Amino acid sequence: MAQEMLDKRSHEVLRAVAEAYLADGRPVGSRTLEKTQPWGISAATIRNVMADLEDMGYLEQPHTSAGRVPTDKGLRYYVDHFLSLEPPRGSRLSPEVYAELAKYAQDPKELLKHTTKLISSLSNQLGLIFIPNLQLLRLREVRFLPINRSSIMVMFISESGILQHRVIPRERGVTDEDLYRFTEEVNTRFAGKSLKEVFQGILKEMENQKAQYDRIYRNLLKMTGEALELWKRESESELYWEGMSNVLEQKEFWEDVERLRALFRAFEEKGRLAKILWRCIEKEDLQVVIGSEAEIEELKNISILAAPCCYGERPLGAIAVLGSRRMDYRNMVALIKETASLVNEILMKREGGFA
Repeated sequence: MAQEMLDKRSHEVLRAVAEAYLADGRPVGSRTLEKTQPWGISAATIRNVMADLEDMGYLEQPHTSAGRVPTDKGLRYYVDHFLSLEPPRGSRLSPEVYAELAKYAQDPKELLKHTTKLISSLSNQLGLIFIPNLQLLRLREVRFLPINRSSIMVMFISESGILQHRVIPRERGVTDEDLYRFTEEVNTRFAGKSLKEVFQGILKEMENQKAQYDRIYRNLLKMTGEALELWKRESESELYWEGMSNVLEQKEFWEDVERLRALFRAFEEKGRLAKILWRCIEKEDLQVVIGSEAEIEELKNISILAAPCCYGERPLGAIAVLGSRRMDYRNMVALIKETASLVNEILMKREGGFA
Protein backbone atom coordinates (compact mmCIF):
# COMPACT_ATOMS: atom_id res chain seq x y z
CA MET A 1 0.00 0.00 0.00
CA ALA A 2 3.06 2.26 -0.01
CA GLN A 3 2.62 5.45 -2.03
CA GLU A 4 5.07 7.46 -4.12
CA MET A 5 7.52 9.60 -2.19
CA LEU A 6 6.63 13.26 -1.91
CA ASP A 7 9.22 15.95 -2.48
CA LYS A 8 11.37 16.69 0.56
CA ARG A 9 9.47 19.75 1.76
CA SER A 10 6.02 18.15 1.40
CA HIS A 11 7.39 14.99 3.02
CA GLU A 12 8.53 16.89 6.14
CA VAL A 13 5.41 19.05 6.38
CA LEU A 14 3.15 15.99 6.23
CA ARG A 15 5.22 14.28 8.89
CA ALA A 16 5.00 17.30 11.19
CA VAL A 17 1.24 17.66 10.69
CA ALA A 18 0.66 13.96 11.35
CA GLU A 19 2.76 13.88 14.52
CA ALA A 20 1.18 17.05 15.91
CA TYR A 21 -2.31 15.73 15.17
CA LEU A 22 -1.60 12.32 16.70
CA ALA A 23 -0.27 14.03 19.82
CA ASP A 24 -3.33 16.16 20.68
CA GLY A 25 -6.01 15.61 18.03
CA ARG A 26 -6.30 19.27 17.05
CA PRO A 27 -6.02 20.71 13.53
CA VAL A 28 -2.51 21.97 12.77
CA GLY A 29 -1.90 25.46 11.37
CA SER A 30 1.02 26.87 9.39
CA ARG A 31 1.99 29.30 12.17
CA THR A 32 2.24 26.44 14.64
CA LEU A 33 4.64 24.60 12.36
CA GLU A 34 6.66 27.78 11.72
CA LYS A 35 7.23 28.09 15.49
CA THR A 36 7.90 24.42 16.27
CA GLN A 37 9.87 23.18 13.25
CA PRO A 38 13.53 24.05 12.41
CA TRP A 39 12.93 24.56 8.71
CA GLY A 40 13.57 28.28 8.51
CA ILE A 41 10.71 28.93 6.09
CA SER A 42 7.77 31.31 6.45
CA ALA A 43 4.24 30.46 7.54
CA ALA A 44 3.06 31.51 4.07
CA THR A 45 5.34 28.96 2.39
CA ILE A 46 4.21 26.24 4.81
CA ARG A 47 0.60 27.19 4.15
CA ASN A 48 1.14 26.76 0.39
CA VAL A 49 2.70 23.32 0.92
CA MET A 50 -0.23 22.31 3.13
CA ALA A 51 -2.66 23.49 0.45
CA ASP A 52 -0.85 21.33 -2.12
CA LEU A 53 -1.02 18.33 0.24
CA GLU A 54 -4.74 18.96 0.63
CA ASP A 55 -5.19 19.01 -3.14
CA MET A 56 -3.38 15.66 -3.34
CA GLY A 57 -5.65 14.15 -0.69
CA TYR A 58 -3.12 13.87 2.15
CA LEU A 59 -4.62 16.61 4.36
CA GLU A 60 -8.07 18.03 4.93
CA GLN A 61 -9.47 21.11 6.63
CA PRO A 62 -12.29 20.19 9.04
CA HIS A 63 -13.44 23.81 9.37
CA THR A 64 -12.84 26.84 7.18
CA SER A 65 -11.03 28.75 9.92
CA ALA A 66 -9.15 25.73 11.30
CA GLY A 67 -5.80 24.21 10.47
CA ARG A 68 -5.47 20.86 8.72
CA VAL A 69 -5.48 17.21 9.78
CA PRO A 70 -4.21 14.13 7.94
CA THR A 71 -6.68 12.07 5.93
CA ASP A 72 -6.53 8.26 5.85
CA LYS A 73 -4.24 8.65 2.84
CA GLY A 74 -2.02 11.01 4.84
CA LEU A 75 -1.83 8.66 7.81
CA ARG A 76 -1.06 5.77 5.46
CA TYR A 77 1.87 7.73 4.05
CA TYR A 78 3.05 8.49 7.59
CA VAL A 79 2.86 4.82 8.64
CA ASP A 80 4.55 3.53 5.49
CA HIS A 81 7.38 6.06 5.35
CA PHE A 82 8.19 7.07 8.91
CA LEU A 83 7.51 4.27 11.37
CA SER A 84 10.38 2.10 10.15
CA LEU A 85 12.88 4.94 10.45
CA GLU A 86 13.06 4.89 14.24
CA PRO A 87 13.60 1.94 16.58
CA PRO A 88 10.97 0.99 19.19
CA ARG A 89 11.13 2.91 22.45
CA GLY A 90 12.32 -0.06 24.49
CA SER A 91 10.65 -3.33 25.38
CA ARG A 92 7.33 -3.21 27.23
CA LEU A 93 7.28 -6.95 27.93
CA SER A 94 9.06 -7.85 31.14
CA PRO A 95 10.28 -11.33 32.16
CA GLU A 96 7.26 -11.45 34.48
CA VAL A 97 4.95 -11.02 31.48
CA TYR A 98 6.71 -13.87 29.69
CA ALA A 99 6.39 -16.10 32.77
CA GLU A 100 2.69 -15.32 33.11
CA LEU A 101 1.89 -16.11 29.48
CA ALA A 102 4.11 -19.21 29.49
CA LYS A 103 1.71 -20.80 32.01
CA TYR A 104 -0.68 -21.31 29.10
CA ALA A 105 1.83 -22.77 26.63
CA GLN A 106 0.05 -26.13 26.55
CA ASP A 107 -3.29 -24.52 25.63
CA PRO A 108 -2.79 -22.16 22.67
CA LYS A 109 -6.35 -20.86 22.76
CA GLU A 110 -6.03 -19.82 26.42
CA LEU A 111 -2.62 -18.35 25.65
CA LEU A 112 -4.13 -16.12 23.00
CA LYS A 113 -7.02 -15.09 25.24
CA HIS A 114 -4.63 -13.99 27.99
CA THR A 115 -2.48 -12.24 25.38
CA THR A 116 -5.55 -10.17 24.47
CA LYS A 117 -5.81 -8.95 28.07
CA LEU A 118 -2.11 -8.12 28.04
CA ILE A 119 -2.12 -5.98 24.90
CA SER A 120 -5.31 -4.22 26.00
CA SER A 121 -3.67 -3.28 29.29
CA LEU A 122 -0.36 -2.18 27.76
CA SER A 123 -1.84 -0.27 24.83
CA ASN A 124 -4.87 1.34 26.53
CA GLN A 125 -6.73 0.28 23.41
CA LEU A 126 -9.13 -2.55 22.70
CA GLY A 127 -7.30 -5.86 22.35
CA LEU A 128 -8.53 -8.45 19.85
CA ILE A 129 -7.74 -12.08 19.19
CA PHE A 130 -8.88 -14.01 16.12
CA ILE A 131 -8.77 -17.80 15.93
CA PRO A 132 -9.58 -19.00 12.41
CA ASN A 133 -12.11 -21.60 11.39
CA LEU A 134 -11.10 -25.02 12.68
CA GLN A 135 -11.52 -26.46 9.19
CA LEU A 136 -8.52 -24.41 8.05
CA LEU A 137 -6.21 -25.75 10.76
CA ARG A 138 -3.94 -28.66 9.88
CA LEU A 139 -4.03 -32.04 11.54
CA ARG A 140 -1.19 -33.11 13.80
CA GLU A 141 -2.99 -36.25 14.92
CA VAL A 142 -6.42 -37.67 15.56
CA ARG A 143 -7.17 -40.06 18.42
CA PHE A 144 -10.06 -42.45 18.92
CA LEU A 145 -10.35 -43.15 22.66
CA PRO A 146 -12.77 -45.78 23.98
CA ILE A 147 -14.95 -44.52 26.82
CA ASN A 148 -17.21 -47.53 27.25
CA ARG A 149 -18.98 -50.13 25.11
CA SER A 150 -21.40 -47.58 23.64
CA SER A 151 -19.30 -44.44 23.06
CA ILE A 152 -15.86 -43.19 22.08
CA MET A 153 -14.10 -39.82 22.19
CA VAL A 154 -12.61 -38.48 18.96
CA MET A 155 -9.82 -35.92 19.48
CA PHE A 156 -8.50 -33.62 16.76
CA ILE A 157 -5.14 -31.98 17.58
CA SER A 158 -3.91 -29.33 15.14
CA GLU A 159 -0.27 -28.68 14.32
CA SER A 160 -0.53 -25.46 16.33
CA GLY A 161 -1.81 -27.39 19.36
CA ILE A 162 -5.51 -26.50 19.29
CA LEU A 163 -7.47 -29.47 20.56
CA GLN A 164 -11.08 -30.28 19.79
CA HIS A 165 -12.93 -33.38 20.93
CA ARG A 166 -16.36 -34.92 20.50
CA VAL A 167 -18.07 -37.96 22.03
CA ILE A 168 -19.89 -40.06 19.44
CA PRO A 169 -21.76 -43.40 19.50
CA ARG A 170 -19.61 -46.52 19.23
CA GLU A 171 -20.70 -48.84 16.44
CA ARG A 172 -21.40 -52.42 17.41
CA GLY A 173 -18.46 -54.79 17.07
CA VAL A 174 -15.74 -52.10 17.10
CA THR A 175 -13.02 -53.24 19.52
CA ASP A 176 -10.30 -51.19 21.21
CA GLU A 177 -7.78 -52.87 18.91
CA ASP A 178 -9.83 -51.75 15.88
CA LEU A 179 -9.74 -48.18 17.15
CA TYR A 180 -5.96 -48.33 17.62
CA ARG A 181 -5.32 -49.65 14.10
CA PHE A 182 -7.73 -47.17 12.53
CA THR A 183 -6.10 -44.27 14.41
CA GLU A 184 -2.72 -45.26 12.96
CA GLU A 185 -4.13 -45.43 9.44
CA VAL A 186 -5.92 -42.06 9.61
CA ASN A 187 -2.82 -40.32 10.99
CA THR A 188 -0.60 -41.90 8.33
CA ARG A 189 -2.89 -40.81 5.51
CA PHE A 190 -4.10 -37.40 6.70
CA ALA A 191 -1.45 -35.85 8.99
CA GLY A 192 -0.59 -32.34 7.78
CA LYS A 193 -3.90 -31.89 5.97
CA SER A 194 -6.61 -29.44 6.98
CA LEU A 195 -9.73 -30.66 8.74
CA LYS A 196 -11.64 -29.76 5.58
CA GLU A 197 -9.35 -32.00 3.52
CA VAL A 198 -9.68 -34.81 6.08
CA PHE A 199 -13.46 -34.50 5.94
CA GLN A 200 -13.47 -34.64 2.14
CA GLY A 201 -11.10 -37.62 2.17
CA ILE A 202 -13.26 -39.59 4.59
CA LEU A 203 -16.38 -38.84 2.55
CA LYS A 204 -14.62 -40.09 -0.58
CA GLU A 205 -13.65 -43.29 1.24
CA MET A 206 -17.26 -43.80 2.31
CA GLU A 207 -18.58 -43.16 -1.20
CA ASN A 208 -16.09 -45.61 -2.71
CA GLN A 209 -16.76 -48.46 -0.30
CA LYS A 210 -16.46 -51.76 -2.15
CA ALA A 211 -16.52 -55.35 -1.09
CA GLN A 212 -12.90 -55.17 0.11
CA TYR A 213 -13.95 -52.99 3.06
CA ASP A 214 -15.22 -55.16 5.87
CA ARG A 215 -18.08 -54.17 8.16
CA ILE A 216 -15.77 -52.95 10.95
CA TYR A 217 -13.91 -50.61 8.62
CA ARG A 218 -17.16 -49.23 7.24
CA ASN A 219 -18.38 -48.63 10.79
CA LEU A 220 -15.14 -46.82 11.68
CA LEU A 221 -15.46 -44.60 8.62
CA LYS A 222 -19.05 -43.85 9.56
CA MET A 223 -18.04 -42.88 13.11
CA THR A 224 -15.26 -40.63 11.83
CA GLY A 225 -17.64 -38.99 9.38
CA GLU A 226 -20.08 -38.26 12.21
CA ALA A 227 -17.38 -36.58 14.29
CA LEU A 228 -16.15 -34.51 11.34
CA GLU A 229 -19.70 -33.47 10.48
CA LEU A 230 -20.10 -32.13 14.04
CA TRP A 231 -16.86 -30.17 13.72
CA LYS A 232 -17.90 -28.83 10.33
CA ARG A 233 -21.14 -27.43 11.77
CA GLU A 234 -19.48 -25.97 14.88
CA SER A 235 -16.16 -24.72 13.53
CA GLU A 236 -16.86 -21.02 13.10
CA SER A 237 -13.97 -18.64 13.57
CA GLU A 238 -13.66 -17.18 17.06
CA LEU A 239 -13.16 -13.52 17.94
CA TYR A 240 -12.46 -12.30 21.48
CA TRP A 241 -11.82 -8.81 22.77
CA GLU A 242 -10.78 -7.10 25.98
CA GLY A 243 -10.69 -3.46 26.99
CA MET A 244 -13.78 -1.86 25.48
CA SER A 245 -13.61 0.62 28.38
CA ASN A 246 -10.27 1.86 26.97
CA VAL A 247 -12.04 2.91 23.77
CA LEU A 248 -14.91 4.52 25.67
CA GLU A 249 -12.41 6.76 27.47
CA GLN A 250 -10.95 8.13 24.23
CA LYS A 251 -11.98 11.70 23.48
CA GLU A 252 -13.15 10.91 19.96
CA PHE A 253 -15.82 8.57 21.31
CA TRP A 254 -17.12 10.18 24.47
CA GLU A 255 -17.48 13.46 22.57
CA ASP A 256 -19.27 11.84 19.61
CA VAL A 257 -21.99 9.37 20.56
CA GLU A 258 -22.63 8.43 16.92
CA ARG A 259 -19.05 7.19 16.55
CA LEU A 260 -19.57 5.05 19.61
CA ARG A 261 -22.81 3.62 18.24
CA ALA A 262 -21.09 2.82 14.95
CA LEU A 263 -18.35 0.94 16.79
CA PHE A 264 -20.89 -1.17 18.69
CA ARG A 265 -22.67 -1.94 15.42
CA ALA A 266 -19.40 -3.18 13.95
CA PHE A 267 -18.95 -5.59 16.86
CA GLU A 268 -22.47 -6.92 16.40
CA GLU A 269 -21.33 -8.36 13.06
CA LYS A 270 -18.12 -10.09 14.05
CA GLY A 271 -17.69 -11.67 10.64
CA ARG A 272 -16.61 -8.38 9.08
CA LEU A 273 -13.94 -7.82 11.73
CA ALA A 274 -12.81 -11.41 11.32
CA LYS A 275 -12.23 -10.81 7.59
CA ILE A 276 -9.80 -8.00 8.38
CA LEU A 277 -7.85 -10.17 10.79
CA TRP A 278 -7.91 -13.12 8.41
CA ARG A 279 -6.24 -10.86 5.85
CA CYS A 280 -3.40 -10.42 8.34
CA ILE A 281 -2.96 -14.21 8.62
CA GLU A 282 -2.97 -14.62 4.83
CA LYS A 283 -0.28 -11.95 4.35
CA GLU A 284 1.79 -13.45 7.22
CA ASP A 285 2.89 -10.02 8.42
CA LEU A 286 1.78 -7.09 10.55
CA GLN A 287 -1.07 -5.14 8.98
CA VAL A 288 -2.12 -1.55 9.74
CA VAL A 289 -5.68 -0.79 8.62
CA ILE A 290 -6.57 2.90 8.80
CA GLY A 291 -10.13 4.17 8.77
CA SER A 292 -11.78 3.72 5.37
CA GLU A 293 -9.23 1.06 4.36
CA ALA A 294 -11.33 -1.42 6.36
CA GLU A 295 -14.14 -0.84 3.84
CA ILE A 296 -16.59 -0.95 6.73
CA GLU A 297 -18.60 2.23 7.27
CA GLU A 298 -18.78 1.75 11.05
CA LEU A 299 -14.97 1.59 11.26
CA LYS A 300 -14.18 4.72 9.25
CA ASN A 301 -12.88 6.47 12.39
CA ILE A 302 -10.98 3.41 13.65
CA SER A 303 -7.52 1.97 13.08
CA ILE A 304 -6.60 -1.68 13.55
CA LEU A 305 -3.07 -3.04 13.96
CA ALA A 306 -2.83 -6.82 13.68
CA ALA A 307 -0.07 -9.43 13.55
CA PRO A 308 -0.23 -13.19 12.99
CA CYS A 309 0.66 -15.65 15.75
CA CYS A 310 2.24 -18.83 14.48
CA TYR A 311 3.39 -22.23 15.61
CA GLY A 312 6.48 -22.69 13.48
CA GLU A 313 5.31 -21.73 10.00
CA ARG A 314 1.66 -22.58 10.67
CA PRO A 315 -0.73 -19.70 11.50
CA LEU A 316 -2.55 -20.10 14.80
CA GLY A 317 -4.47 -16.82 14.83
CA ALA A 318 -4.00 -13.07 14.93
CA ILE A 319 -3.68 -10.53 17.74
CA ALA A 320 -4.64 -6.91 17.26
CA VAL A 321 -5.32 -3.56 18.86
CA LEU A 322 -8.26 -1.40 17.81
CA GLY A 323 -8.69 2.26 18.61
CA SER A 324 -9.02 5.76 17.27
CA ARG A 325 -7.26 6.74 14.04
CA ARG A 326 -5.34 9.09 16.31
CA MET A 327 -3.38 6.38 18.07
CA ASP A 328 0.34 6.20 18.78
CA TYR A 329 1.20 4.10 15.74
CA ARG A 330 4.90 3.84 16.50
CA ASN A 331 4.42 2.38 19.96
CA MET A 332 1.46 0.23 18.88
CA VAL A 333 3.40 -1.30 15.98
CA ALA A 334 6.31 -2.10 18.31
CA LEU A 335 3.99 -3.59 20.94
CA ILE A 336 2.09 -5.82 18.51
CA LYS A 337 5.28 -7.06 16.84
CA GLU A 338 6.93 -7.82 20.16
CA THR A 339 3.87 -9.54 21.59
CA ALA A 340 3.37 -11.74 18.52
CA SER A 341 7.04 -12.70 18.65
CA LEU A 342 6.72 -13.57 22.35
CA VAL A 343 3.67 -15.79 21.74
CA ASN A 344 5.46 -17.57 18.89
CA GLU A 345 8.49 -18.16 21.13
CA ILE A 346 6.35 -19.59 23.94
CA LEU A 347 4.61 -21.98 21.56
CA MET A 348 7.88 -23.21 20.07
CA LYS A 349 9.52 -23.74 23.50
CA ARG A 350 6.69 -25.69 25.12
CA GLU A 351 7.65 -29.10 26.40
CA GLY A 352 5.97 -32.45 26.43
CA GLY A 353 3.56 -31.87 23.55
CA PHE A 354 -0.11 -32.54 24.14
CA ALA A 355 -1.00 -35.60 26.11
